[in-house]
Amino acid sequence: MFVAVPALTSLVPLLALPGVTASAGTAGWAAVAIGQSIGAAGAVVTELGWGLTGTVRVGRQAASAARQLLAWSFATKAIVLVVVAPAAAGAAALLAPAYHLEAAAIAGFGALSSVNAVWFFIGRGDPTALLLFDALPRTLCGVTAAVLLLGGSSLWIFVLGVGIPAMAAPVLAVRAVRLQRSHLTGMTWRRLLRVIVMQRTALAGRAVSAVYIALPVTLVAAVAPTSVVASFAGADRLQRMALTGLQAVPNTVQHWVGSSPGLRERLIRARNAALVSVVVGGGVGAVFVLVAPALSRMLLSEDTAVTPSAAMWCAGVITVVSGSRITGSVILVVLRRVRFIVISATVGASIGLVAIPLGAQLYGVSGALCGTLLAELGVLGVQVAAAVRGWAATSRVS
Repeated sequence: MFVAVPALTSLVPLLALPGVTASAGTAGWAAVAIGQSIGAAGAVVTELGWGLTGTVRVGRQAASAARQLLAWSFATKAIVLVVVAPAAAGAAALLAPAYHLEAAAIAGFGALSSVNAVWFFIGRGDPTALLLFDALPRTLCGVTAAVLLLGGSSLWIFVLGVGIPAMAAPVLAVRAVRLQRSHLTGMTWRRLLRVIVMQRTALAGRAVSAVYIALPVTLVAAVAPTSVVASFAGADRLQRMALTGLQAVPNTVQHWVGSSPGLRERLIRARNAALVSVVVGGGVGAVFVLVAPALSRMLLSEDTAVTPSAAMWCAGVITVVSGSRITGSVILVVLRRVRFIVISATVGASIGLVAIPLGAQLYGVSGALCGTLLAELGVLGVQVAAAVRGWAATSRVS
């Protein structure tokens, strides 16, 4: 089931792409892509790193303690959302070449989308709840919006398609997990702010990583014409959808690794998971090279289709990210070297801030994708080095 859920959620957005381009053209697609890019970055900040620190933790907790941790995550996310959502909406409205209000709404709902219980369901090993209370509502709304867009509806239908499930997710999670007032016991402003501060290491890593994970479209939009933005956004979207499907691997192994009582066994499982993730990611990257150009012509316009060279750069990104997802969110967490996630993210952000816009200016779509790959390689390199040192230190102690 952990395999089916990401695969389902990765396919649904594909259905909306033809409708968006048919309804609003290249400028509308660029506005949607910018709104989603900034919204995804806002979601990273709003998420506060709970997916990193909480997933393995709730796998070993009693049910009541796990529910209380979820309640604290909702409360802290809500505080951050009040600041992040308006900022994301304003930035999207300013950068969008057209459809400014729609882009702003998409960015705001994007920031809200991380207020959910996905990490909780994964940590508790409950894929059925993940499907019923998160993936299924997003799927139904996405399919409905896609059909209506193809029927000639306005771009606001797409906005509703992403906004309704984002608003419903926390409500459904509260009912599914049966959160009660007792789970809010002891929750004061001071303690909530203290928890936010405690999440700073995980948050810093996620927030900095947003530069090269969620914001490439925005970085390209700041320096390139709308045609390049639309083409890059198409390649980036298909690449991210492939990576969403591959999220099944870390989703599955996080619970498997975290449920092991011994450190050595957890490390062995994490190493095996990393090997599997890289092999699977490489395979998906190879398929991407073969399929993406033709698929993009079907979903987008001929002008914004993915070229074979762009598909090759995307395949490299897919493979590298498949590795760093395990080294960062699993191996370094098990080794308690989470600070290196922040360091690796900083390296990736530093590379991406320069390489992505510079590549876009010099070589267009392929240049921007090359910059993305360089950033991801920087991240993986730092994480692998930290994991090797941490593993060696653990072996000496044991």
